[in-house]
Amino acid sequence: MSSFIRSASLLSGASLVLAPLALLAQPALATATCPVTVPASTLVAPGICEVTFTEGGDYTFDVPAGIEKVSAVLVGAGSGSTFNNYNAYGGGGGDVVYVDDVPLSATLNIHVGFGGAAGDGQDSQMGEQTLLDQLSANGGYGAGFGGPGWSGNENVGYDNGQYGSGGGADGVATGLAIPGVGVRASGIAQSDAFPPVSGELVYGAGGAGYNVTDGDPGATPQIPGNGGNSRSDSSGDDGVDGAVILHLPLVNGAASESTAKSLASTGSNGFGAGFGIASVVAGLALIATSRRRRTN
Repeated sequence: MSSFIRSASLLSGASLVLAPLALLAQPALATATCPVTVPASTLVAPGICEVTFTEGGDYTFDVPAGIEKVSAVLVGAGSGSTFNNYNAYGGGGGDVVYVDDVPLSATLNIHVGFGGAAGDGQDSQMGEQTLLDQLSANGGYGAGFGGPGWSGNENVGYDNGQYGSGGGADGVATGLAIPGVGVRASGIAQSDAFPPVSGELVYGAGGAGYNVTDGDPGATPQIPGNGGNSRSDSSGDDGVDGAVILHLPLVNGAASESTAKSLASTGSNGFGAGFGIASVVAGLALIATSRRRRTN
């Protein structure tokens, strides 16, 4: 037998022996999925599933078996704008609150605050509080004909005596169309439980002042916790409902279904074990044959 053929047999045998080891080296949770929840949870970062509530109302959430920690961001509802023929003020944004370790019970009780109604010729309504059991985030303070709305954490609006913009959860308003800014969940959390992700929303911004029209780039968008915009055509927006964002870490067996799927995808199930044994046997046989031929 030529040395070339013997070398090829040795290499083939070694490859078959090592193949199962390469499979075992694959990440155990390469295809991790989230536990079944209502509403459905979504994998938003490695090992972190997200559940969101963004419409005003009362809810309950059953914590899945195996989850030992829940982190949350609560967003209070925004307040409405106020307007008439002579005045126009943007509403205040809701407060944004981070809770690193929510006190766990089997069922969490949630109230997402309703946005405050706009005031047509009268003061607007405040945004409601958002609640997670005993935890809370205040809604924005309503705009009135004495001035624009303040944020739920009391950042003030901008007022020129007739028109103005609302304060936001992360700052005061500085102009008619420059309301107080909101905050991202990762920005308020500053925690691995809420890492920065692409496309994050900004919650709790104030409503813009009188010179902002529908579709104007300066208009505050309809995002949870934002205050309502007021407009020079004697119209304006309600505040936007609040939100509760829950983050569930996939630890301590919480992703048992995902683990099973992952093991199947990496060949570490029964089929993979059978393949591994067959591969090792075939590889050793090739090596043994090559060594016998060499000694001949």
